[in-house]
Amino acid sequence: MKRLVVLTFLFLCLAGYGQSKYFIIKIKGKIENKETGKFLKQGDIISTTDQISFKSKRAKLMLISENRTKFLIEKPKRIKEKDIFIASDLALAIKSRAAMITRSGGALDESDVSDLKNYFGEDIFTIIGDTLQVPLNQGIYPLNNEQFIVFYYNISEVPVTKKIGFQENRLNIEKEKLIKAKNVALEYPEFDNVAVYRYNRGNEEMDYITEFELNFINKEEVISEFKTLIPILQSQEMDRKQIKTYMKEYYYDFYGITDKKYLEVFTESVLTASGI
Repeated sequence: MKRLVVLTFLFLCLAGYGQSKYFIIKIKGKIENKETGKFLKQGDIISTTDQISFKSKRAKLMLISENRTKFLIEKPKRIKEKDIFIASDLALAIKSRAAMITRSGGALDESDVSDLKNYFGEDIFTIIGDTLQVPLNQGIYPLNNEQFIVFYYNISEVPVTKKIGFQENRLNIEKEKLIKAKNVALEYPEFDNVAVYRYNRGNEEMDYITEFELNFINKEEVISEFKTLIPILQSQEMDRKQIKTYMKEYYYDFYGITDKKYLEVFTESVLTASGI
């Protein structure tokens, strides 16, 4: 009898493990849950064993599990619309970017940026919204008509050299001014291999600083993601500080490095607006 109870307990534990849940924080495109016959939407909860079917291009899910592990599910390449997949078979655990966070995106206690290589990093740098102002140390990066920052990248294989605007020694990085050049434009606000140079007009020298991928992230979508996250984290008895820390980690892990000060203010504003 005792052995039967133990075996029953183990079976229930394994069954529960197999039925773990994913919380959908963001969805792009159309993905059908074959268990319910309905299209998935932000805020839905699905089982790891649920069967899903992709109904549009570039479809993907950004998820967290019950233990707050972050996962990404993307539409596999070369599949048919009728193909069906088990959610957990496609779920890819997101690698933490904690190591990059410590050295990129600026410092919360610094009034300006004195090292653009560390600030932008060499992986992915993101901007929430359409613009970002970056105050530069005037002694190291003086901005004027003779000295300024240049981005070099490609749009549809067309090389682009773009002088970055500035005001009062602040860089003004603007999406609309970057996505168009020479009668071509980017379909998505993602710039691969952006090389950053400091240009001196006087001696016509260009000093290489760093190279990275630059992405502009829709601000309203991030707000919606955070507002979806907050009640989930509250239900797990996390306090305000813990929730804020997780929100920032979530952003870094899914999107990449961004300006630390901006993200600090941004997460604070979402928490306040949510009554937290």
